[in-house]
Amino acid sequence: MDVVEPMGAETYLYLRTSRHSLVVRSRRPEEKRAEGKTHRFAVDLKQTRFFDPQSGVALAAP
Repeated sequence: MDVVEPMGAETYLYLRTSRHSLVVRSRRPEEKRAEGKTHRFAVDLKQTRFFDPQSGVALAAP
């Protein structure tokens, strides 16, 4: 985990995988994730949004 950004009712987690950079919004304000540590996550694909990395434009859902 690169950055943990508490935002009141939710927390933004900035992550990197071997091939991608991700921003995860957690609606659990009690997120106590440590920066610089490795964590496992489950992703609800129904709640996932993808954006073009160059333009920032949201991509259509499949």
